[in-house]
Amino acid sequence: MPHSLRTRPWNRAPQQVYSLSTTNNGVINMNICTYVTPITMKPKQFVIGVYHNTQTYDNLKTTHEGLLQLLGADQTYLITPLGKKSGSTYNKHTYLTSHHTLEFIQTFAYLKHSLAYIHIKVKKWLPESDHDIIIAEVISWKNLRHGTPLTTTYLKDQKIIR
Repeated sequence: MPHSLRTRPWNRAPQQVYSLSTTNNGVINMNICTYVTPITMKPKQFVIGVYHNTQTYDNLKTTHEGLLQLLGADQTYLITPLGKKSGSTYNKHTYLTSHHTLEFIQTFAYLKHSLAYIHIKVKKWLPESDHDIIIAEVISWKNLRHGTPLTTTYLKDQKIIR
């Protein structure tokens, strides 16, 4: 049986991989987001699943803003430090600063090698099971470079995720 027929239907389509940058009291945190979908055109809004009990969750609850960054296929090295480690116990700010990967727009940090960033502001917060759902409005955006977006399918093919 082909692998795709053993896979749950919602995991078959490649999802783009983002990093959500948040800050609180000047401390930067980033995580990995794959539950991200644009939902309206005017105003442009996204629905984003934010995992409970994370630094990103706490920061968004406090500030209601962040930068959603579209990652490139050449940025798989970020999955472990940003997605498999918790900002509550691992200082992602120190990691990112020591690797000289950060640029800033206003008070927000972004990965200078990401494909694009989208400044978002939370409009609605819907409590759910393991992830809360936020509806976020786009404040501004910028394309940073050309490249192939990182997808969950690519991460599975590289055996970085299951």
